[in-house]
Amino acid sequence: MLIAPTPAWQHLVAATYPNALTVDRREAFQADKFDVDKLRRFCQALSSGFELRQVRLEEVAQFAADLDPCLVGSFGSFRSHEEFITQGVGLGILHQGMFVSGASSAAVGGRKLEIEIQTHPQFRRRGLARAVAAALILYCLERGLEPCWDAAHEPSSALARQLGFRSTGKYEALNLPDDEGAAS
Repeated sequence: MLIAPTPAWQHLVAATYPNALTVDRREAFQADKFDVDKLRRFCQALSSGFELRQVRLEEVAQFAADLDPCLVGSFGSFRSHEEFITQGVGLGILHQGMFVSGASSAAVGGRKLEIEIQTHPQFRRRGLARAVAAALILYCLERGLEPCWDAAHEPSSALARQLGFRSTGKYEALNLPDDEGAAS
């Protein structure tokens, strides 16, 4: 994914990949003053049979497999499960031995943590993403990290607002073709 800093850059990228470039419309959010009590209530609103907790090293592979391999691994910003645990964080909601929703650090740097959320399709619209995202925001605040949010679709934007983020505007992200098989 590429975010062109100017229209000229966007034009150059589009001209370079005329048949393979896709454009996503996204919305950026900024941390505002969070209502910590409200976030705690979101965390506690889980139904019976659901457990919210921090992912342990021995669970990282399951966390990624149950939700989305992009959360951790070759596509993420962490090179190993150990690096994910020591430099990032994952919070998950377990149900019958399976991670059904998770919030993790897509990237960490400069005292900021980019939040990535995934919920298994069968478990959406139950408040799980809200609970696990609220828990990750609280985790950040307790450690002096600024939680960051970027939305790819309206449900994510609505969730960001519910949690206390403020929109800073919409933008276009350019998706470049996969470079596998490209000559080196």
